[in-house]
Amino acid sequence: MTDYQLPITDPPPLAYFSPLPPARTGIADYTAKLLPALAEYTAVTLFSDTAGAALPHQPTAAYAAQRWPYAGPLYHMGNSLHHATIYEHALRYPGVVVLHDHNLHHFQLAHAAEQGHYGHYVRELSYAQGWAGAQTAARIPVGLAAHPTEEPLNQRLLDSSLGVLVHSHYAQQLIAAAHPNLPTAVAPALAQALDHRLTADQRAILRRQLQIPPDEDTFLLACAGQITPHKQIALILQVLAELRGTHPHTHLLLLGEPVAGLDLTAAINGLGLAAAVHTLGYVADELAFANWLGAADVLLNLRYPTLGETSAAALQGMAVGLPVVVFDHGWYAELPDDACLKLPPLDGTALLATLRHLAEQPALRHRLGTAARTHITAHHQPHHTAEAYAKFLQTIY
Repeated sequence: MTDYQLPITDPPPLAYFSPLPPARTGIADYTAKLLPALAEYTAVTLFSDTAGAALPHQPTAAYAAQRWPYAGPLYHMGNSLHHATIYEHALRYPGVVVLHDHNLHHFQLAHAAEQGHYGHYVRELSYAQGWAGAQTAARIPVGLAAHPTEEPLNQRLLDSSLGVLVHSHYAQQLIAAAHPNLPTAVAPALAQALDHRLTADQRAILRRQLQIPPDEDTFLLACAGQITPHKQIALILQVLAELRGTHPHTHLLLLGEPVAGLDLTAAINGLGLAAAVHTLGYVADELAFANWLGAADVLLNLRYPTLGETSAAALQGMAVGLPVVVFDHGWYAELPDDACLKLPPLDGTALLATLRHLAEQPALRHRLGTAARTHITAHHQPHHTAEAYAKFLQTIY
């Protein structure tokens, strides 16, 4: 009898589903940074519907007919409509999901609206809560119930998945409680420390562009990323108005677009802060975004409640050496205590006291920023994330 052996071949490639640049989503930027490092472990074929993407890719719909040669799919799932076709494919062709937001309720609402079919939302809420969910969904359109946004609406996706990668132990624990038999792993969220830090002259030039008066007492706060009510912008503006009573040279830089319906101008003018708040909108260029962050003294990242997310903006602020102020909950509680300042959620008194202290203690700001940058360099570079991906994918595929 002759012994036959299969020929030795390279491992099959990974089918990688994600938004790609220039899509206005942090997950697209994340993918662009991760792929070169991930390619050192496995061959990757990209599937994405992003028009004009900067990376070679095929349309998502091409996967159905071409799926056989692949080890399996890897789906990046977030809370925007950039993930609509990814979600549909993840249900039909199960694979490993990278869950960037544990709570997908806002995605499900937007997806139903995009389809013009409320039945999609009814099905998802019913799947999550049974008959009670169906009853709630029926009452919402007639004003007898509100959207239960604390319900994550990720159940169907997780039930259809072979495994899940998340970026925090907080999210992993939430999944384990609801899906104890689903393999999960934590991969460090991705950020990159720049090779340079702004000089005092460069910071001064950027501040002049904002028309901030040149003054050695100027204290510049920053908020970065899409501006939503959950980023507690109303609280930040109220505290800023109080802080300027004792520290009149305090300013606020907003780096990001406000969501539809959020009237920032009225809120700013109502508190007499027109000369103190500087808005730049969406900054597409990554280096320009990092430099604007570097022009600030402190980054405020006060998301509450959490959707189980990790904050790319917080990590980027740490990467450029900024002290970051966060609320002590969810993933934010996992940040090292020596590299950021953690406050009780929604505590305006604590926020005001902390900012006064930071305004008066440049040495403390420098110490926190240095520790933050060191942490990012040691734990959040692309090769750290890619290695965690590779280990988990090997156990699943």
